[in-house]
Amino acid sequence: MIQMTAIFNNRMQIINESTAFKKQNSGFSFLELMVVISLIGIISAIAVPGILGYRDGTRMRSATNDIHSNLQRAKSIAIRENTWVLLEFAENTYTICLDGDNDTLPNEICDDDEKVIGDAGMVPGVQIDIANSDFNGNDSIRFDRRGLPVLGAAANGTLELTDTMGHKARITVNRLGFITTTTSEDGGTTWQ
Repeated sequence: MIQMTAIFNNRMQIINESTAFKKQNSGFSFLELMVVISLIGIISAIAVPGILGYRDGTRMRSATNDIHSNLQRAKSIAIRENTWVLLEFAENTYTICLDGDNDTLPNEICDDDEKVIGDAGMVPGVQIDIANSDFNGNDSIRFDRRGLPVLGAAANGTLELTDTMGHKARITVNRLGFITTTTSEDGGTTWQ
């Protein structure tokens, strides 16, 4: 019996030591926690500027694609409706309207009595650069009944967009109505 009690006491001592070890080493130490928080901070500092740059680039692409598709839409409506269609640009918006309702001459502005096809606002952070945009001296482009732009003596009409990071996009419409888009990452010095 003494031998059994000794074995039992020996086993209890082993169990008590293992539970004491578990209680002492459960959880994280303050140092381990600070290392993990520091690593998260370093990784965030590296990743966040790239994510923000990507977001701004996406906004510029979205605004450029919206205007490009609305220019195409205006050409199509001019042909389908056999009338003049105008896109009138302001700094943060643009309007598409039927310019001249077949009883008046087109005048390159959306008058109150003309049918507005659509109003569009710019994507936040992107605006139209009116000072560097030119459609034959106007802040608007007009498509005739054949879907061709009315550019006067100019060979091309251009619309420039700029974002908060200084990036630019240029949408060009040539005399045949072909629309191209170029971008500049350095504020307009080089275009690609």
